[in-house]
Amino acid sequence: MFETVGPQLIVNIELKSISSRANGLEPAVANVIQRHNAGQQVIVSSFNPFALRRFRSAAPDIPLGYLVSPDEPLYLRQDWLLAGVRYQARHPEDVMLMRGIWQRPNGAAIVSMSGRWTTLSGLSNSRHSA
Repeated sequence: MFETVGPQLIVNIELKSISSRANGLEPAVANVIQRHNAGQQVIVSSFNPFALRRFRSAAPDIPLGYLVSPDEPLYLRQDWLLAGVRYQARHPEDVMLMRGIWQRPNGAAIVSMSGRWTTLSGLSNSRHSA
């Protein structure tokens, strides 16, 4: 897939995991990305802060995105379980931006799930073009 899209596009890889326990998903995904030398072509995202924490340990240089839904508890919406984990983007649902209940974190971009609200200033301009 990386060869098909080429380096012009950033691929958002979502880790689908609901567990707080490791099951091997994160290192396996990191291995595929590294095997294809695609670390500059991806952002890895998840609703699960534990999955993001495990992925960060497996691949410290690959950008992360934290997916957020208004239906989640406050401690998930406010990323309390990601304390100390560097991530490059938050992906709130549009309704969270429109209601004014989302605040931009320092240094992290905000990218809505529908793509209608996009701020990528927290990511390198050399990797993203408008």
